[in-house]
Formats: sequence, C-alpha cells, structure tokens
Amino acid sequence: MNTDVTGFEQWDSQSKRIVVDGVSSRYWEQGQGEPVLCFHGVPASAYLYRKVLPALAACGLRAIAFDLPGMGLADRPINFDYSWSGLSDWAFQFAAELGLSKYHLLVHDIGGPIGFDVIRREPGRVASLT
Repeated sequence: MNTDVTGFEQWDSQSKRIVVDGVSSRYWEQGQGEPVLCFHGVPASAYLYRKVLPALAACGLRAIAFDLPGMGLADRPINFDYSWSGLSDWAFQFAAELGLSKYHLLVHDIGGPIGFDVIRREPGRVASLT
C-alpha cells in the first residue's frame, strides 16, 4: 500500500483559512500583481490549480485558487445553496473578503457558469475571463 501523501500534505500546508458567509474554506495564492481567481469544477478542488498558480505568478500575476463550499477542504453545510447562483454568491463574497476590487477569472467546468454569474453581478470588477 502506498502511503505517500506528501504532495497533498504540502499543498494543504500552503493554504490559508477563510470564512465567508459562515462557510469555512481554504485558499492558496502565489505571486504579486493583478489578481487572477481560479474557479474549479465539480467534483474537484483548488488542487486542480497546483501547477497553474506558480505559472501565473511567474507571469507577474497574483494567482488565487480556493475550494468552493462542499468540495476540497471547504465546509459542506447541509443548508447551503449549491446551485450555480449560490456558489457564485459565495465566490463573489470571497473576492470581496480578500479586498479584490478588480480581478481576472480563470474557470474550469462548472466554474464557467459560476464565473458568468459573478460577471453578471458586477461586470466592472472582472477584467477578463479565461
């Protein structure tokens, strides 16, 4: 049996805890410059971006990946609204909690519709969508 989980343990140790609207999650960031929020898909987690964050940072950007509620290392509250709009609301509040007034979005899978809804809420905050 392989018990080597050091890659994930290292990833976890680099995270920061955040509570948004009563839901605890983890996020990871690397680099400085214009922020890029990375939205993962389902079923997935921010771990998906473990190799992308350093690449974005090397391009002079502040790369930020986080676990959406119900996935990865985030809380899984029973009464949470896990619809696209519910996850979008949480992600929008996450960006506000970090003090981000303008940012780029990098989306994957269901992160796309979540990102589209973030843009719909306040389009002036999103500099680009990838």
